[in-house]
Amino acid sequence: MPKYLWVALLLLSVAQVSIAQSVDVAPSHKLPVMLISTGLVPNPRYNAFKMSLAANNLFFQRYGLYTSIESSTNSTYFTNIYGVTGTINKYFYGFAGVDLFTKYGLFTPGGIRKEMGIGFIPFDFALVKVGWSLDVGLTLEAGVRFDLQPIPGR
Repeated sequence: MPKYLWVALLLLSVAQVSIAQSVDVAPSHKLPVMLISTGLVPNPRYNAFKMSLAANNLFFQRYGLYTSIESSTNSTYFTNIYGVTGTINKYFYGFAGVDLFTKYGLFTPGGIRKEMGIGFIPFDFALVKVGWSLDVGLTLEAGVRFDLQPIPGR
């Protein structure tokens, strides 16, 4: 008998958590936000600093745009990447972009700088990003998040 009681309590608690998560009157992760971050490209061949600006959840409460600039400290390496973002849930979003106009751009001969990655928002104001490119490799960033629209109920 206690075994069935534990199973019933477990099912009841799972159902309660599911209901509590689905009854979100104004999900803040679907409102437009601005993300500003800075970081680095740890690949010794490039040794670059990176800065990004993104506006998430502008279209269909899920998609947005971003731009990222990478500049090397010891060479002429410079890229300006433009791309899209997509919100996965309250804590994660994905991003993908391509350089268009610099030496590594889509509209110039030679190699094209592309990147994709994931952003993690552990708190309402903080941001951590990890990106990847076949040519450059790993990119790391940290930054801040600003609401572009007031959150209802706050």
